Amino acid sequence: MVDAKVSDMDVVQNKGVVLHPNTGDVYSHVFLATGHNPPKRPKSRFPILDPESLTEKMVSKASKVCVLGTSLTAIDAILKINKQNPNIEIHLISRNGCFPKVQPLASQAKNDSFVSFIKNGIGSMSNITAERLVCLLNDGLNEHYDGNEKIVVSHEAKKEPHIDECINNLESDISRSIYSESCISSYLDSVHETFCDAWSNMSNKEKSLFMKKYNSSWMLNRHAMPLFNAIKIRNLLRFGKIKVSCMDIFHTEVFDGFIQKEGFDFIINCTSPSYAASDNTLISNLIDKRILKSDSNGGALVEIEYEDTFYLVGQLNKGKNFYTAAIEAVTESIRSNINLLTESSL
Repeated sequence: MVDAKVSDMDVVQNKGVVLHPNTGDVYSHVFLATGHNPPKRPKSRFPILDPESLTEKMVSKASKVCVLGTSLTAIDAILKINKQNPNIEIHLISRNGCFPKVQPLASQAKNDSFVSFIKNGIGSMSNITAERLVCLLNDGLNEHYDGNEKIVVSHEAKKEPHIDECINNLESDISRSIYSESCISSYLDSVHETFCDAWSNMSNKEKSLFMKKYNSSWMLNRHAMPLFNAIKIRNLLRFGKIKVSCMDIFHTEVFDGFIQKEGFDFIINCTSPSYAASDNTLISNLIDKRILKSDSNGGALVEIEYEDTFYLVGQLNKGKNFYTAAIEAVTESIRSNINLLTESSL
């Protein structure tokens, strides 16, 4: 095992792959499993922290902090901050001001009619597009799900949400969870494999369209937070400990103006991981050397002449597979790569 941060690699003709820093070893095959990239950072003159860099000492001295994003990571960060300093004011910023859905208290059986509707619908498509896929999902939800949620277009930052609206939406989701009413996250989870297969069969153009227009809505509805966390967030909203703003954090002038006006002690970036392979130093260097190339839908691709040497695992397959971090996806990726390696050595 090499215990080092590998920042680069070179392919030495007729020998193999050499790592940098150089360990003195030469490798015939390399599996690249670099994991998730950090979130994309807004261009700002103010320092922006990752959740992992927070310390209890920092939190204890703060009175007002800003959290970017409404992901499950953001929820965890908010609850951690509040636990360490109950008097702190937390300002949450996202494009839409929406919180993730709430997991059902009891596990829910699959709605077989919904699953069949989606499977048959995708099976009948000769050309799977982003619009057709989303329309099919929403038609299935309209017919088989008794809630109001749908997969919708991720618009530009909307107007400021009223705090009562946030509370009411959470109250509704909490109630559905407690009384074991059907939950959209369970419905979407039931067609997980079918959705991923459909994604894999979409063109690059259609994948890009889905990511731009619908990915945010899919993620908020598909990945629900635990009921216990939802109740805590609801209570913090009620007591005025959380404020919510809608904003495009990548609009530097607007974002910096807001940050300066509010005077936060620190800003924490809890937005989604970047899908761009070039955001990773090692992968960026391999792209510069034309060993890899960027995939327009995330992750990377191995250049043809190096396909027998380099193999991609996990997040680097984002352009090919919609979910890359799930155990099943990683296991299948490794199994597929090992099969290719075995075949090439025969």
